[in-house]
Amino acid sequence: MRSLRSFLVAFFLIALLGAASATAVGAASPNQAAGEITVVTNTGSVAEVVFTGSLSGSATEVYTAVVHDSGKVGVHGYGSFTGTFEGRNGSFTYRFNGHGEGASLAGQITIDRGTGDLSGIKGHLSYEGEGNDFTYDGWVAL
Repeated sequence: MRSLRSFLVAFFLIALLGAASATAVGAASPNQAAGEITVVTNTGSVAEVVFTGSLSGSATEVYTAVVHDSGKVGVHGYGSFTGTFEGRNGSFTYRFNGHGEGASLAGQITIDRGTGDLSGIKGHLSYEGEGNDFTYDGWVAL
């Protein structure tokens, strides 16, 4: 009975290790991403932006901004990007939020899902800037 239990334990450990290594082989490793975001047009609820750097392309953002009596600003929304990452063409959607005061703003971008050669893309970027010019930095994985 003891040898059967040892065999079963060894069998399940080998199966578990095999599954873990298969998952690791199929998983994308994150790559550092950095660059600039420039707001080209802004209607107050829709913005057209251009990404340069690791991400290269354009996006349309739909957002809500709240300006508090204190002058602090809160913003959240979503975007649709079309362009390239590491030479791969496609598009992806993302969510973002931020806060600031006056013309300065800082926040987070979460890349949700992609299409084309960017299918399966995920990422998390931090951004900050003032006026229409922002920098971003974070990771993106395919």
